[in-house]
Amino acid sequence: ASAEPGRHALSAVPYPQSFRALNSPTYRRYYFGQAVSMIGTWLQSVALMWLAYRLTGSAAFTGLVAPNGSIFVADGHGGDSNARIVKFDRDGHYLKEWGKPGSGPGEFDTPHGLLLDARGRLIVADRENNRIQIFDQDGKYITEWHQFGRPSGIALDTKGVLYVADSQSNTSTVNPTVKRGVRIGPLAEARVQFFVPEPDPLIETETGGREGVAVDRDGVVYVTRTGNGALFRYTRK
Repeated sequence: ASAEPGRHALSAVPYPQSFRALNSPTYRRYYFGQAVSMIGTWLQSVALMWLAYRLTGSAAFTGLVAPNGSIFVADGHGGDSNARIVKFDRDGHYLKEWGKPGSGPGEFDTPHGLLLDARGRLIVADRENNRIQIFDQDGKYITEWHQFGRPSGIALDTKGVLYVADSQSNTSTVNPTVKRGVRIGPLAEARVQFFVPEPDPLIETETGGREGVAVDRDGVVYVTRTGNGALFRYTRK
């Protein structure tokens, strides 16, 4: 199965990429070195990208499978690629799509991450537009948030806390007054409660950043870095 014909077909771009509190507990950082400790996250990313590419035939970046088996694909990675969300049924049959290049409601510029919350809403990391957009599963636009920076990676824990990794801000040309790092807060309140700053010096010419974020059931936060590859682990002190 595939999406509608006539769309761009470009090679997929792999994506694999920190909790200092604003007003609460601080966090301890562990550096795990090169990407050997990223195997689980990497395999999941590759599997989702493979699925997304097989379904759309283009530069699909990531995807997710809903509890009912529906498949959502974030299709596009900037430039001349697509900028859409594509929905398939559990058997991979095309159902619908929405989005086009742009910055208006329901438009995208590098949809870089997907989540479903407890209410079944689809949360999209619309990276180049410096926002998170929220939709129902039929593509109806609900709202958007700009307080979580420039989202490269997003994660949601079992308590409904949202984790957003910003790997591109704080340069001379991209959000120069916004710090890089991970912003964390309750999804239901749409607010940033904690911030984990990126501890390394900013190198504007660096080819990789801390893009991936995940959290386990014990509240341990993992951040992965592209480029020269690394995994960072954060725990509450």
